[in-house]
This record gives sequence, C-alpha cells and structure tokens, in this order.
Amino acid sequence: MHRISFVSLLALIALFQSSCNTSRSSVSSSDSASDIVSEYYGEDGEGTGVEDLSGSQFTRQISPYAEGLYQGSYTREQDLIHTLLRVSPDWSKSQLQGEATLTLRPYFYSTDRVSLDAKGFDVHEVALLDELGAKSPLTYEYDKLKLDIALNREYHRDETYKLYIRYTARPEDLPKGGSEAITDDKGLYFINPDGSIPNKPTQLWTQGETESSSCWFPTLDQSNERCTQEIYITVDNKYSTLSNGLLKQQTNNADGTRTDYWVMELPHAPYLFMMAIGEFARVEDRWEDIVVDYYVDPEYEPYARAIFGNTPEMLAFYSEILGVRYPWSKYSQVVVEEFVSGAMENTTAVIHYGGLHSTDRELLDSDNESIIAHEAIHHWFGDLVTCESWANLPLNESFATYGEYLWFEYKYGREFADSHLNDDLELYMQEAAMKQEPLIRFGYEDKEDMFDSHSYQKGGRVLHMLRKQIGDEAFFASLKKYLQDHAFSDVEMHEFRMAVEDVVGQDFNWFFNQWFYEPGHPQLEFSYRQDSETGNWIVGIRQLQSELETPVYRIPLDIDVYSGGKAERTRVVLDRRSQEFTLNSNNPDWINVDAERMLLAEIDDQKPQAWYERQLKEGPLFADRLFALDYFAELAEEDEYANAMVVSAFDDAFWGIQELALDAYVVPEQVDEKLVEKLIAMARGHKKSAVRVSALRNLGAFENPEYLPLFEAGLSDSSWRVVGTSLREMGRLDADLAMKKAQELEDTKHTSVTVAVLGIYSAHGGPEKNQVFLNKLENTGGWEKYLVIQEYSNYMTRLDDMGTVVDGCMALAESAGNSDIWWMKHVAERAIRTVLTRYEDEKDELSSSASNYAAQTQVLEEQISRLESILEGLGTN
Repeated sequence: MHRISFVSLLALIALFQSSCNTSRSSVSSSDSASDIVSEYYGEDGEGTGVEDLSGSQFTRQISPYAEGLYQGSYTREQDLIHTLLRVSPDWSKSQLQGEATLTLRPYFYSTDRVSLDAKGFDVHEVALLDELGAKSPLTYEYDKLKLDIALNREYHRDETYKLYIRYTARPEDLPKGGSEAITDDKGLYFINPDGSIPNKPTQLWTQGETESSSCWFPTLDQSNERCTQEIYITVDNKYSTLSNGLLKQQTNNADGTRTDYWVMELPHAPYLFMMAIGEFARVEDRWEDIVVDYYVDPEYEPYARAIFGNTPEMLAFYSEILGVRYPWSKYSQVVVEEFVSGAMENTTAVIHYGGLHSTDRELLDSDNESIIAHEAIHHWFGDLVTCESWANLPLNESFATYGEYLWFEYKYGREFADSHLNDDLELYMQEAAMKQEPLIRFGYEDKEDMFDSHSYQKGGRVLHMLRKQIGDEAFFASLKKYLQDHAFSDVEMHEFRMAVEDVVGQDFNWFFNQWFYEPGHPQLEFSYRQDSETGNWIVGIRQLQSELETPVYRIPLDIDVYSGGKAERTRVVLDRRSQEFTLNSNNPDWINVDAERMLLAEIDDQKPQAWYERQLKEGPLFADRLFALDYFAELAEEDEYANAMVVSAFDDAFWGIQELALDAYVVPEQVDEKLVEKLIAMARGHKKSAVRVSALRNLGAFENPEYLPLFEAGLSDSSWRVVGTSLREMGRLDADLAMKKAQELEDTKHTSVTVAVLGIYSAHGGPEKNQVFLNKLENTGGWEKYLVIQEYSNYMTRLDDMGTVVDGCMALAESAGNSDIWWMKHVAERAIRTVLTRYEDEKDELSSSASNYAAQTQVLEEQISRLESILEGLGTN
C-alpha cells in the first residue's frame, strides 16, 4: 500500500506557516502534494530537518509486552485452500448479494467447528457441500463479526470440506474506522450508486488491507492465510469489471446483465482479494507474455500510457534485479474515485487513488511514478512473500518503499534516487519528533498504527544501510534467496535476517536487533583535529542519544579523505559512545564522514567552513551537496558570504540542488543585476517546472513592477504549477490585474491554480467571491479541500460582511460533517475558531465611550453566539 499521509501534510503546513528560519534539508525535491503546499505558503516556515530534532519530545515504546500487550501472529486452526464467490451489487441499497464456497481443512489439530470472519452481513444460508454439490444445512452462530459454524463431524488435517454461505454484505451499516494511512475500513465502497451526483462516475471497489475483505465475503481474514480464488461478478452490461487473475469468461444473461468470471490460480492472502466495477476505459499494454493493462475514466484514456507507460519496464527491471521473474498471470492498474489511501497492491490488480488521473500537461509537474513503482514491487514483497503478522508489516512496506529508490536509481540515476531517499529521511524524522518505536513492534494498540513513517520510510532507509554495509552483490543475492525460499508463504523479519546470514556467512543479529527491534536512531557528532606530532587528521565521533532509552549503535561506515580532487576511502566501525579514528593524511582538501550518505541519524558535522565550501562544489553525491547547502542556508539570513554560497549552487549539475538553493536564497536589499538575469533565465527556460517555480518566487520577492510581464507570461506556461505561482506573484504587484486573471482561471481544474485563485480572492475579493469558495468547497476533496478551507478562512477573517462570514462558517461545518475523512471536522473547526477569535478580539477592542458601543457589541455578541453554536454542532473534541 502507498499511504497518502494527510496528518503529515497538516503538520507540514503548520510548519510552513510559522515564522522561523528554514532548515533547507526539509524541502522536498520531488513533485508531490507538499510541493503545492510549499509553493503556496512559501519557504519561510520552520523546517523539519535532522538538525532540528535533538531537543524534541517524543514517546517511545520500549517493551512489546508493556501492560500485557502482545500482538503476535494469528493462530491457524483452519487452512483456507480455495475461495469461490458469486456476487452482484444492489446499487439501490449499496449492498452486495453473495454466495461463497470455501474449501478448507484443519490446519493441524482435528476439529468439528470453524470460525470465519464475516463483518456486518445478513447470513441467509450455511451448508456443507458434498462431492456432487448437494447441500446439507449446518447450524451456526453469528454476532455480525464472526460466523461460528458447527460441522457435521470431526475433520482431520488430511481431510478437506466445502462450506456454502449465502449472504448480503451491508457495508454502509458498519461502524466507521480507519487510520492515518487507510482512512476507512468498511471494505466495500459504492461511489455515487444512484448516479445523482453530477460529473461523478458510478463505481464499486474494495479495499481489503488490513482485515476488511471480510466486509464483502466470509473468509479467514488474516495475513498468514492464503488461497486460490474464483469470482463470478454479475453487473449491468455497461460496466467493466476487474479482479485478481485472468478474465476467463463473459456470459450475457437474459435480464440484460453480464457475468464475468475471474480466476486466480496462484495462492495469495485474503486481504489482497479485490473487485472494481465501473465504466472504465481499458488500455492494454504488454510485458513479454504478460498482459499489462490500465483502467481509467474514459476522459483519461488518451493519457493512460503516459501515466502508466513505464510499468512493463518496471516489471522487467524488478524481475532482473531481484533474480525472481514476475510470478503472476497479469498486471492491471485501475484508478477509482474516493479511494481511502494512495494505492493498494491487490495481487495482479492494483487500485490507485484519483490523483493518478492526469493529463499530459499535469504530468509535467507530478507523475506519481513512486506510487506506481511501490505497488509493482509489492508483488514480490507483500504478495509473493507476505508478512505473517501486522507486527511484521515492514516486510511488506519497507521493501516496497525501498523499491521506489531502486527504480529511480535505475531509471533516472543516483542523484534523483538519493533526493527521493532524503525525502524519506525527512518524513521519518518528522514523525520521530513525536514518537519512536521499533520497526517490528508487537506492542501496537491497533494494527492500523503500523502504517506510519516507521514501517515505510525508516524501514526503507534501514534497507539502504544494509545494502551499503554488505555490498550490492550480497544484498541482491539475499533478496533473491529470501524470495525463493519463502515464495507463496508468510514470514517474519528473522527469516530475512537468516537469508542475509546464509549469503554473507556472518551473524547479523546485531544489525537487525538495533535497527528492526529497538526504537530510535543515533544522534551523532563529528569533530576534527590535527595530531600535533604526526600532522595526521583525527576524526572524532560521539553518540549523543540517551543512554537510558537508546543503545550504543554498532555502525560500519566509510570516511573519504579528499586531496587534489581524489578521495581515499577508509572503512571504520563505530561501536562506542565516543571514538577517534586517525586518518593517514596531513593536508586534506576536506574530509567526508559517512561517504555513502547512508546513515539514518541526526548528525552535527562540525567540519570547518572551508571544507563545507569544497563539499558544496565537489561532493559527488546529492546528499553531500545538500548538507553543505543546509550549512550555508542556516547562515544566509545574516551572512552575505553564506548567501553567496547558496547562490553558487544555482549552477549545480543536478536540478534538485538548484531548486533547493533557490528556495534557500535570501533576497537582499541590494539587487545584483547579473543574479536577476540568471533568475529570469531560469524562470523562463529551465526544463524542470519545479525550478521555474522557485525562480519565479524569488523574483516575486523583489516586488519590482518591472517583472510583471514575466508573471503574465508565466500564466501561459505548460506547467500548472508555474501558472499558479505566476498568479500569486502577480498579486504582489498588481491586485487589480491579478483579480482579473484569477477570474479567467476560476474553472481550471488543477490544485496549484485553484489555490492560487482562491489566494488572490482571499486577499482582495469582496462578498461577491463567496460563491466561488463555496463551489470549490463542494467540488474538491482530500488535502486539496484542506487548502481550500485555509483560504476560505483567510477570506472570511478579512471580510467585513458578517452575514456572509457566518453563513460561510455554516457551510464549512456542513461540508465537514458530511465528509468521510476523519480529520476534516478538526480542519473546519480550526477555520471557524479563527473567525470566532477575530470577532472576540474586535469586541474586546471596542471602547465603552464609542457612540455606538452598545449596538456594535450586540452585533458582535450575536455573531459570536452563532459561531459557538456552529462549533457545538460540529461536535469536535
């Protein structure tokens, strides 16, 4: 699963809105939701870089047995061998009529009972099927969660039996649940089932992870179970269907419906079962003898290959580098409305959220390729080999996250891949400021808690460290052995450790214990001194993390000594609180500790400024130059020379460093004309839209009317992000022109432009623009709606028309109340409280000597009372 973390987004926005200096390593170099946030709010918020977290407060989970809590693997009393389903949706009731035939046998011990997961069903019939298919009714008990069935006799582990269950799945009757990563858990979703919402397709889709497949068919809903499957889906002829495996047959029925028969011949976990129904356009591609196809809304059919076109190459690449050929019968991807996460790796049939629908123009800014790669490699790590318990989820998600890096490294080079890996570090460090837990954690309160930046980003970084410590050949040989030894089975982390040990012939308990089974990460200080007798340089490394909460880490790492443009590498092992390493060099140009930039750590590198200069110019890796850029960015506000060093990075060979340098640059009072010419050239002609955006923001900071034509030209740029940035910067110089251009762009359906238009209206619009905000509020969703609410809040705080303002707050509350996104009420509440605070402040500022004091006070009190009633109705805590 690829998680879209809205909580992290909200935290990121809050940081951008604060008014402290930025740690530039916190700025992402990839195109993502945070890019829109940063271009909108600017880069003057406090960063979340590793240097900022040493004093953070967080919670730790030290013992998985705390308070008696232990979340192990599910006991396997039965072995589910095969699942056959016959289903048909009842659109009018948002229900699913189903028949399930399950083939089972006792796992080890003989039994005369079976307990199935079945959530929120109406159970109509339960029977035992004989070899000829004849039914014998069975007695059962059902509590809307578990279906406990008494078998006709005791069965032994070498005997199979078949159960028949006829049922109605009622997902709308289930209590709402979910998590940060998976915002709902009702398993089966009807989208616009009666077609009453204009411009929204009618669809049905499923989401099984973690244990929600049992919301639409009875099963053993646990990750350490797996079976083969067949599914007959009966739908109106206008709909397409998609499920796991191959479409074997389509039958037209007398009543105008059609039954599609899908077969999955290889076993996989029940949470990976899927079904999607809708009026999709299907675009077929191939990899070798495997069908690779893409299901999209018809309007995006012309762009399907541009969105997903690298998929065949991904399957080829992963097959080669892992040494295990793609094992499944096909590879399908479908984009659906209102998906509850980023994407889901259902075996052979991936579901993506609507954000992947993109035109060629939108793909210039963001291609979501990391999501596509993540779900592709899941077909090895997660689908072929599956975590045996949710405590072992990193065996799925850490590997899939690192799979993104592997693809980027192969396709676009190490610079780009390393910039993506640095983003992973930042996401983990942001979360680590609030909590630090083991990667493999048996003490979670809810299995959904596992879907966080530990399981994803931290785990991916740990795998990168392992690769750098044992070398590429050993690392990929270990992956191959692990996959081959455990194909079509469930695993725990120690089985991967043993694969590594079998390959390299060394004990690796120390590595897995400190990185997978202990919480936290090292805090390191690098210092340098020259030996007065020999002239050799000595590197000192201290581990600063708390002795009570975090162990002393054992870390093999490389130190490069640069002289005359060449590096001499030394491998050292850090295994004590404080150590010194003598290097055979008395006149280095600069020294680079952690030369592979593989460490997951907070680092205070106390090298001299002259060495940072060399590192910024000569560092061979993205992270080398990024960390040097961070050093000068921290000083740029007060130090002209440091700011000049930031400017020097405008000429870096990698566009990602150029973008970050532009974002770190502090605009001086005296304008350097040559620098302005460079910025203009980058804004007009750089091939990367992210760099054009950053250059335009810098030019806007000069607030020079001479640049107005540049921003007007930017409104015709091929990139929507550039269009949005140009409009916002235009608003600094000419409010009337910006209002006119914003009106022309009102109907543009792209987040960058939508937020820019609303930003202009929030700053300069009157009551007549209220309807625009209301329309956007109704027609946007997810994190985009958050940005809309932010601007609506700014607009209402500035507006003097109290009636419009309070009515707007009512609309906010209604929109939030109708949303299935769990955090939306809190977002709306914060916006309404901002307006409430304004009125309370205005009331406090009134002077009792004012001629109309009583009247003004009464009006304000009435509005305050209305707003408090709205908040009470919103029902947040």
